[in-house]
Amino acid sequence: MRAFRIAGKQVGIAHIGDAYLAFSNECTHQYAYLTDGFLRDKEIICVRHWATFDLTSGACTEGPGYDDLAVYPTRIAGEELQIEWPEEQPQTAVVKLNR
Repeated sequence: MRAFRIAGKQVGIAHIGDAYLAFSNECTHQYAYLTDGFLRDKEIICVRHWATFDLTSGACTEGPGYDDLAVYPTRIAGEELQIEWPEEQPQTAVVKLNR
């Protein structure tokens, strides 16, 4: 997992199998960076209080999280990982891949 600050937001990226999953890097329960936590299959577990989120949907699957996690669609274009932003931020962020 890696963490980035993109367009003023903390974003985490996990490479799981063939997929790159991009997500808000801030736990919805209490402020903690999720990239400091652990991966379990396609879920991320917050190191602070063990709130667990599905990285494919953003759903909070185990408490004490309150809200679902923002997740962002990704695509590979050559050596770039492109992250699609929500409508209120219509842009694409680019992260160079080190393969």
